Amino acid sequence: MSDLNQLPVEELAGLPDWLIPPSRKAEVSAFLAKRRREAQGLLTSEKETEPQVKPGDRMEDPRGYWEPRNKGTGTSQPAPPQVRQGPRGGRYTEDRTKDGRPYRRYF
Repeated sequence: MSDLNQLPVEELAGLPDWLIPPSRKAEVSAFLAKRRREAQGLLTSEKETEPQVKPGDRMEDPRGYWEPRNKGTGTSQPAPPQVRQGPRGGRYTEDRTKDGRPYRRYF
C-alpha cells in the first residue's frame, strides 16, 4: 500500500474518513468545503437565468389551460368550496391540484 501522506488532496477526498491520515484531515475538509461552495455557486447562477414570474402574470398550465395568477376578487382568503351531491348520494367538493388537474374530495 502506498503512503497516504504522499497522495494529492483530490484522491484523499475520495477515500473513507477513517483512511485519511490525521495530519491531512484539515486539508481534506477544506478542499471538500471549497468544492461544495463551488457547486452551490454554479446552482445559484443557473437559477438566476430562469425567467422571473411577477405577481400579476398569467401562468400556463402544462396541459394548455390558462388561468390568471391573481383572480382579483378583492378578498385575501378564497371562498370555501361548494359542497356537491354525487349521483349515488355521496357528498364531495371540487378542487384543483397545484398543477391544475381537477379532483373531487369525497367525505
